[in-house]
Amino acid sequence: MDKSNREVDYEQAYLSIVMNPLVYQDKLADSAPVILREAAHALGVTRTSMWLMSEEGTAMTCLSLYDTRTNDFESGAILEQEMFPRYFEALFNGRVIDAVDAFGDPRTDELTDSYLAILDVKSLLDATIRSAQDGGLQGILCAEMVGEQSNWTPEETMFVASVSDLLSQRLITSQWAWNSKAYQAIYETSSEGILVFEGDAFRELNPAGCEMFGGTPSELAGLTPIDLSPEFQPDGRASRPAAEAYIQECLAKGFMQFDWVHAKLDGTEFDAEVTLNSADVAGQRALFALIRDITAEKKAERQALAAQEELEFRATHDSLTGLKNRYQLHHHVEQLIDDAHDSSFRIALLLMDLNRFKEINDTLGHSTGDKVLVAVTRMLEPHIKDMGGALFRLGGDEFVAVFESDTCIENFEDLVDTIGHHLRSTIEVDGASFAMGASIGVARFPHDGEDSHELLRCADVAMYH
Repeated sequence: MDKSNREVDYEQAYLSIVMNPLVYQDKLADSAPVILREAAHALGVTRTSMWLMSEEGTAMTCLSLYDTRTNDFESGAILEQEMFPRYFEALFNGRVIDAVDAFGDPRTDELTDSYLAILDVKSLLDATIRSAQDGGLQGILCAEMVGEQSNWTPEETMFVASVSDLLSQRLITSQWAWNSKAYQAIYETSSEGILVFEGDAFRELNPAGCEMFGGTPSELAGLTPIDLSPEFQPDGRASRPAAEAYIQECLAKGFMQFDWVHAKLDGTEFDAEVTLNSADVAGQRALFALIRDITAEKKAERQALAAQEELEFRATHDSLTGLKNRYQLHHHVEQLIDDAHDSSFRIALLLMDLNRFKEINDTLGHSTGDKVLVAVTRMLEPHIKDMGGALFRLGGDEFVAVFESDTCIENFEDLVDTIGHHLRSTIEVDGASFAMGASIGVARFPHDGEDSHELLRCADVAMYH
């Protein structure tokens, strides 16, 4: 049970980091200290740091280092591959370096004289930061224990690996943010499209405006904004009444700024930021438009949103099977309990531990074991859903199915027998057949516990009884 508690603690710590808005600041140099401070306190280590690999792949520079003793940050230190070839080789070829005795570990011992001994770093836990595109080494997340050794646990190793994955995603989004700022700077120092209206049509366009719409001044003069817009905007509004409304509002207020999708003469659409201005010229109300192409910025926003959604998914789902994880299990059960309408409401929680899974891992390897877990998930999840339940993975070979009273828990024995029957079904992995089976423990709300933690604990006891 201690292991489970540690897993929950680190899941909560990781979720706290992911949900912190300061983590998503444009500059990685601003968000990295937030991540490092949270990670250091979660792990209980002396120092945490983030190092970035040079473009040549021959050295790493410390972007930020946090020391819990002083609550201060520093940066700028450099580690060169030429001085520490075995250490760099271990980073290039491995996912994590978990050196309990950093002085004696062959992966880190060459750091002793010039780094470890000087700072009295006894234990080192490094997780590599990998490129999402090609898996190349981009840097490391480093945790250091000063003055005493630390026997790194699997939960700690998994935690730093998860945080390093977060930093990998932040490298991507930071680059996108930088590109977005660069595009903006380029546009602001370049000539924007300037369009002068006569009535509701263009009277004249500057060279940048002509290039933007892909035509000559004679081809574009006399056209209206509707002539250079698709029929509908991305939000579903018809372009004609929307454009007319913007123009009327600008004439009334003197200024309007909005995003718009325009179209070139050849029909190619592009995202634009439109600034409308109206002014009195020679006693008449004149309308001017400044148009800036923001296609690249919109693309960066969509990519950043996709990255954020991916991070949130990984915080709440098992990365191997795609099932919701332990955190989501507790949230789901507590939500069911909170939404209960009367005292007759019941929940059945089934904890399943696969039989012979350790034997498969030990004899056929973890790769085959992972494929078996995925195959079991694909086989079992549809049946659980058909019976009105939800399936979760706690980790390892442990799964949990949750059923509520409105579905099918009138006869627990039949429910368990049905699930056990499905688990004994033969699955095929890499040409081999496996009939897994499982030990199953059942806990019921409110009979066996009043919250998700009590129910899971009781199901665990029942499973081993």
